[in-house]
Amino acid sequence: MSLIISHMTITPSISQYKPFLDLVDAIYVQGENARYLAISGIALLVYDWLTTLDKEVEYTWGRKWTLARVVYHLNRVLSVMLIGAVLIPNVLFAPAHFTPSVILSYSYGVIVLLVIIGTTSIIRCWALYGQKWILWLLIPGLILTVGHGALQVTLNINNNGSIKPAPRDLARLPRLDSK
Repeated sequence: MSLIISHMTITPSISQYKPFLDLVDAIYVQGENARYLAISGIALLVYDWLTTLDKEVEYTWGRKWTLARVVYHLNRVLSVMLIGAVLIPNVLFAPAHFTPSVILSYSYGVIVLLVIIGTTSIIRCWALYGQKWILWLLIPGLILTVGHGALQVTLNINNNGSIKPAPRDLARLPRLDSK
């Protein structure tokens, strides 16, 4: 059985497609807004990083290496590296799809950033509570949180989906004008 649709028999009106075209237009505008916000956020982060570099050199570079200093430097460097490696190409060039390895590396990078933020919070709480017992309650919480995040990322990496079909999948789609 063949399905032949003639352009003479079906004449869609412009108003029939208006809601769909409005939706496509709104998605495009929102995508562009997100892109501009991401670019301005990256610019603000790099600006802040460069304007505080002199204070960083004065207060941290000449000191001995401690856990707090390591966490501070990782926080400064890793966030910029993740932005440079993952966000900038995606914001500027908007690739058609993400590979699982890119998603996995970015996800693990975010988990490492969570470890850094959690460690910074633990160090601050430890200092605020006079270097007492609170540290022993917070460390297992950090381990459980990060472990759960890493487990979820690892288990769900193959569950990511893409709206756009891959070129090899386009050949399998039914066509209206095929005989």
